[in-house]
Amino acid sequence: LRLEHEYGAFFLKGRASTLEVFHTEDEDSVGNESTPTKPFFLLHRGESTEFDVIFKPTLAQRLEGKIRLLVGDTCSNKILVELVGEGHRDRFAFRGLKEDTEERDAKSSLNKDIIDAIRVNHVDFGHCPIGKRCHRTFAIVNCTRHQFLRFEWEADGPFHISPKVGHLRPLRAKEIKVSFKSNVPVTYRRHLVKCKVT
Repeated sequence: LRLEHEYGAFFLKGRASTLEVFHTEDEDSVGNESTPTKPFFLLHRGESTEFDVIFKPTLAQRLEGKIRLLVGDTCSNKILVELVGEGHRDRFAFRGLKEDTEERDAKSSLNKDIIDAIRVNHVDFGHCPIGKRCHRTFAIVNCTRHQFLRFEWEADGPFHISPKVGHLRPLRAKEIKVSFKSNVPVTYRRHLVKCKVT
């Protein structure tokens, strides 16, 4: 088993079911010349083993790798597994938002990337008493090292966001408070609130 990749972005990690003689490169020891990059293991007929492929991008671009598996001792019995990952660097991120667990299991025709974004950027108010204001908080984080960011929320209806407009210094976070109040029974599901970041 041989892992071939540029920029040190892919790693192999054995699972609990993996044989004890299976040795992989440690993802935290990149550049250590004494660590072998070719794990070897022996499987007898009917046996199986598992390992995880971990992607830790080092660049904000498409990164590729390959796993070459030699079966037996002849070069003609090779299996090739191609690895592809897309590294990106976010300018900003949200902290303190919960994953939408109901959305995880929902059947939908939406693109998987959109569904994943909905899960992560989700504020759940739960059941709120009619006529009473409910609050939730989270943080917006500037992930850049040298760039100031300006944000502006486009909230409407029964939702109020404070601060609505603000600035973020590099590598700093700002707490955001979301308030909800309704004087009639109502249910909001996946109500979109946009945030413009410049």
